[in-house]
Amino acid sequence: MLFTPVQERALAALCDCLIPPDDFPGAWQAGAGDYITRLLDTDCTYLQDTYRLGLESLDAEATAQYAKVFSEITGEERIALLTHIEEGEVVANWLVSPQPTFNMWVHHVAESYYSDSGNGGNHGNRSWEMIGYEIQGEQK
Repeated sequence: MLFTPVQERALAALCDCLIPPDDFPGAWQAGAGDYITRLLDTDCTYLQDTYRLGLESLDAEATAQYAKVFSEITGEERIALLTHIEEGEVVANWLVSPQPTFNMWVHHVAESYYSDSGNGGNHGNRSWEMIGYEIQGEQK
């Protein structure tokens, strides 16, 4: 298992904070977790510790600011917390560099959401449907 249950809950909350569900699935339901796990098990094994330590640090940051782990704080609190991390304004002792880790998360979540579904994310090509991209051979 790549992530502990606590880390996986933090990752799920992070993914859906970055790309929240609306009329279309959010990042987690669209397969961001599957995509990231596949990525970390194949091409980017060197990032496994960065992910684990980053998610632990994300929970530590949430706990320092809100006395709850990231998956248990409100959506507004998540956005505020991620904004501070993006700006390098952290109060917890991070086990990895916060800003580059945040940038990596954003990149991988967006990549998972808009990638070819054969890579593990974008289940059912829903994000492509959302932006009006027609898959060759399919008619709407």
